[in-house]
Amino acid sequence: MPLPVFRCRQVGVRSDTGTLPPRDRYATAAYVAWTTPLEDAWKLNFAVRAPNDLRQGGAGYVLREHHGIFKATRAEPLSTDFRLVEAKLVALELGIQEAIVQGIDYLEVEGHSANAIELAFNKDALVTPSIEFIVNKCHKLLQAFRLMKFQPVAECANKAAIKVADMERRKGKTKPHSSAFCVSSAAYVAWTTPLEDAWKLNFAVRAPNDLRQGGAGYVLREHHGIFKATRAEPLSTNFSLVEAKLVALELGIQEAIVQGIDYLEVEGHSANAIELAFNKDALVTPSIEFIVNKCHKLLQAFRLMKFQLVADCANRAAIKVADMATNEAETQYWTTEPPTEVATLLVEDTIGYWEVAYY
Repeated sequence: MPLPVFRCRQVGVRSDTGTLPPRDRYATAAYVAWTTPLEDAWKLNFAVRAPNDLRQGGAGYVLREHHGIFKATRAEPLSTDFRLVEAKLVALELGIQEAIVQGIDYLEVEGHSANAIELAFNKDALVTPSIEFIVNKCHKLLQAFRLMKFQPVAECANKAAIKVADMERRKGKTKPHSSAFCVSSAAYVAWTTPLEDAWKLNFAVRAPNDLRQGGAGYVLREHHGIFKATRAEPLSTNFSLVEAKLVALELGIQEAIVQGIDYLEVEGHSANAIELAFNKDALVTPSIEFIVNKCHKLLQAFRLMKFQLVADCANRAAIKVADMATNEAETQYWTTEPPTEVATLLVEDTIGYWEVAYY
């Protein structure tokens, strides 16, 4: 629904040179309210106030559970040495660390900084040397979650986090945040049952480079986690990364169609491939237009589709298959039982395991 637009008449204003003529102005009004995050997910809002020559900066976050109940907040002062984008990444990093400490698996992040969200979420984003360390740290921290969603919002929908950032910069104390320390995180990863009667498809790739071929892989399991099919597809060095991801997804979808299922849940740790395959309005370059259109047509074979973005650690079996494909001369395909190394990962996924990371 479009925002209501109000037409306002401004009264003439007196000045030293006389009365300014009245003129028309337009204003917009938007109703802002809490939006419930994805099922079982918590919500993290982050914000900063940039430092300058006159004052220190401030970073802040607010963490709330699924129904909006407050869980944690932090106001972190930042010295004047911090640039704006670095300050934003600090706020995001601190909030993610708090979510890990709280032991949650599903996290939805909101902020009004599109570039910080892009840098933290997209491993292919262009990163300058000055922020490379903290960007890489954010990438590693995100692996602790089974599902992550980033949502850019307007400032008016991020007021609490902005207030926290404001509070710290006004205290007049400078306690610069340092990214140069080690932390560890642990996340419990386990199979999650898909939608009723749905099967689950995991896909992954290993990008080709000058030293080796690439590999695409998928793993298809039925509703209760029982193995159905997997495929390791070698890819030549001519494939771009995004093209390789779409190939893996396309092959997995084709397998699901062959199996004759109506409901499919797709998991992967590639946000751009999921976006291209699922969103018909996504911007597509000519080099991948054919395969994107092919994915769109294949998806019409299902009565219900769900795409789920997951962390690398929740996609290990598909990643292993893609790894295997980089060493194969031709396609390898299994339907009765998976290769031993993949079977081990599938069993661990079914019973659950702890993923521990040190930085």
